[in-house]
Amino acid sequence: MKQVFRNIRSSFSIATRIFLMMNRKEKVLFFLFVTSAVLSAVSEGAGIGLFAQILSAQMNGNVFSDVPVLGNIEFLFEGLDVKERIERVAILLIFVVLARASLQYVVYAIGAILPIDIMKRMKLVAFNKLQAASYAYMQSRNIGGINTDIIMTTKNVHILVQHIGHVMSNIILLLFYAFILIALSPVITFFVILGMLIGSFVLKWLTEEKAKAAMQETLDADEVSISVLSSSSEGAKLVRLMNGQNVVKSKWKQSVDSYAEALFKQSLLTSIPYPFMMCYVGLLGGAGIWFMLLFSTSDPANWIVLILLFLAILLRMQGPVSVLNSSLNYIVTYSPALTQYDNFIKSVSEEVETGGGKDIVSFDNSIELKNVNFSYDGTNAHTVEGVSFSIPKGSFCAIVGSSGAGKTTIASLICRLYEPQEGSMFVDGQDLTKVNLESWRNLISVVSQDVFLFDDNLIENIRFAKDRSEEEVIEAAKIASAHDFISQLPNGYHTVIGERGTRLSGGQKQRIALARAVLADTPILILDEATSQLDSETENLIQQTIFELSKSRTIIAIAHRFSTIQHADNVIVMQNGRVKETGTHEQLMKCDGVYARLRKLQEFTN
Repeated sequence: MKQVFRNIRSSFSIATRIFLMMNRKEKVLFFLFVTSAVLSAVSEGAGIGLFAQILSAQMNGNVFSDVPVLGNIEFLFEGLDVKERIERVAILLIFVVLARASLQYVVYAIGAILPIDIMKRMKLVAFNKLQAASYAYMQSRNIGGINTDIIMTTKNVHILVQHIGHVMSNIILLLFYAFILIALSPVITFFVILGMLIGSFVLKWLTEEKAKAAMQETLDADEVSISVLSSSSEGAKLVRLMNGQNVVKSKWKQSVDSYAEALFKQSLLTSIPYPFMMCYVGLLGGAGIWFMLLFSTSDPANWIVLILLFLAILLRMQGPVSVLNSSLNYIVTYSPALTQYDNFIKSVSEEVETGGGKDIVSFDNSIELKNVNFSYDGTNAHTVEGVSFSIPKGSFCAIVGSSGAGKTTIASLICRLYEPQEGSMFVDGQDLTKVNLESWRNLISVVSQDVFLFDDNLIENIRFAKDRSEEEVIEAAKIASAHDFISQLPNGYHTVIGERGTRLSGGQKQRIALARAVLADTPILILDEATSQLDSETENLIQQTIFELSKSRTIIAIAHRFSTIQHADNVIVMQNGRVKETGTHEQLMKCDGVYARLRKLQEFTN
């Protein structure tokens, strides 16, 4: 019994939280829902009142004239004989049934629309918050966790709101039933409610813990199934190369069997409440009649109508009682989703990308770094330490060094994907932290080694986030030496290339990324190992493209292949996060330092 009231209190608290987070439209829908539920309960009372009139007609009197609600419609039947009274009941019943059906439809419709609307808004809010978050935050989270926080939690909140609606509408109906029962006989109502509470306690004792365990078992099994499916799909290449299809099929069968078994147990347990309550109410009614026969001193004809009406109302109550019990359990089960969503919104809101309010519409002078220190975990173990250099407008600057030297980190800092812990960065003499991020990134295009492409056609991938015509896309692809291979694809530029561009080779993806950068036509172009996966012939073509682009753009090239940067105006050599050397290719070769050793080592390994 305590658990039932605890669940009701918990449900009320959760409903209050959800109501407070509703927008104006959702609150209007909520009040329409409550109003319709109340009117639906009133129409149910009118139906019971009409049923009472039939019973009264059988007694040739107004048995329920003193009963609130039931007696309020007696005036409609004054002066009518039994036949006329029943005829009028039949006519009125049509209108009552139509009214109740209409009101019930409104209740069900709003009960479906409101959770969907809340879920949709929560998803939009969460995704928009995520897009405003810093890249550092995105890198600190795993993709599965983010998907769960946005997709699964909002889905579970949708289920939660649905069941809160079920609880509210059924509580309103049950309160109305209870009011009528008390009006008929407070004493009998007391014993009936006591009996139903005992029945609810017995039902809880029989099923609640087992149902919870079965539901958790179902959720766990479902999670395992998703994991098996996801890993076997993502690892499709390895599975086939290792002939592991039978292994993953066995794991999949095991997970599906476990899920089906858990769901079977849950279904059996959740099927118990309705027939149990139906049987229990029947037994309760039978016991009540037997009790009245044994102990009542009045003629049964004086109270049999009362008992029949009681039984009719009790039978009508069993559905709402079962739904109420079930929905309260669902609310308790799914309530953590709301807290998880709130925690996600709070955490992502604390990691918003910070940018100044000053727009920058052009790049006129230089990019400058002064004593920049940075580490990914915020410790003193710097990935980049004491870095200072300047990149003049219109220059071709190359950044080289062995793996882990900090080259890509420098590019990320310039793009402001990360913020340095110490030091300053300037663009045209302005502190980069005071420049509007969107306006700064509008001046930059990046072609990286790890190219990301969307599961869309090539046109949309090349002109992503840019409003360009198909003719302009084709021209950019030609400049990036991508037009020929695109033309040979089944649907040309309209070919859908799969998730992350899985239907393209590494070199093809890099040429698409270069075409995207060419189409963006920004004054600053960052090439992060942009030719690492190209064959020699294509690399020569791309090098020529880069050379031509360098005449009209500022280029920052990060490269392992020194052939890409021989014509650079300045080469910055990184080692262990520090700038070790700077100069042109010829100057650095004459110094016979780090650059020269790396160059000779590459020639030897090639």
